[in-house]
Amino acid sequence: MAHATMEPMNCTASLTDARCEVWAPTQGQEMTQVVLSQALSLPRDKVRVNRTYSAAALDGGLWPILPSRPPCVKGDRPSGQSRLDSRRVVDFAFQPSFYRSDTMTVEEMSSVESLPQMSPVLARAMQRTLVPPITFENAHLEAYGRTIPRDTVGGDLVDLVASDRDVVAYVADVSGHGASAGMLMGMVKTAVRYGLMFGQHLPALLEGINGVLPAVKEPNMYATFAGLRLDGASEMEYIVAANMPLLHYRQSRKDVVRLSMEQFPLGLFPAANYSSGHVTCATGDLVAIFTDGLVETTDACEE
Repeated sequence: MAHATMEPMNCTASLTDARCEVWAPTQGQEMTQVVLSQALSLPRDKVRVNRTYSAAALDGGLWPILPSRPPCVKGDRPSGQSRLDSRRVVDFAFQPSFYRSDTMTVEEMSSVESLPQMSPVLARAMQRTLVPPITFENAHLEAYGRTIPRDTVGGDLVDLVASDRDVVAYVADVSGHGASAGMLMGMVKTAVRYGLMFGQHLPALLEGINGVLPAVKEPNMYATFAGLRLDGASEMEYIVAANMPLLHYRQSRKDVVRLSMEQFPLGLFPAANYSSGHVTCATGDLVAIFTDGLVETTDACEE
């Protein structure tokens, strides 16, 4: 059964020069407030969103009600609309091409101009939640990780999952930037952690993620991946899927080894198979995992 409204969603807004009040069957009150505040150039505390408990319509999910036409601005009102006590009453409705009875795709949601620019505060909170800085240490290793997005929400994921002596560290690079990349990045992180919770080996983990991603993303989107697994022994397992190679500095030999593999990125070919490799690690060794965002970074002179 589709998680959708029984009829087109509508709302009513009362707009004055100083404030806006909306009555709408939406679950996304805060997001609706943010969008209207930006669209009307009003402070957020001057925008009030009232939820109407209409059984057939209260199914708006997170996303705000978006106007099918721009709201009345100062000095404007649609032809035939009456002025009530110096206030304007504005009707809003979902565009049928945007809100359908079936599932919206990531691309459709990100194509709405208001959503990727929803709110710097909310966007930064989303980035901090999905990709917090990593500092980890146990009796066998130290690990540090960080991503600095070009936009408020980026597509580069760095994560570490530790269980007893077992440690898995990885990076993933989702194609694109902004809201759509952030949503897909969250899907990848959730899938990785869910698979590791059940003790999946790295090849099986990637094959599972690769099999389910095509159904929840746009056809042209994908994710590269590079990761390693350490269990406190002298052997390290690593896996690379269309990502930059891991760099392994060997203290005993004072050299650097590139650990690379030719494997498809995640989300393009559901039947693709993946394999991992194994190398020996010793005290003092270093391993660097990174995405192409590091090697493609330029300075002020574009060099």
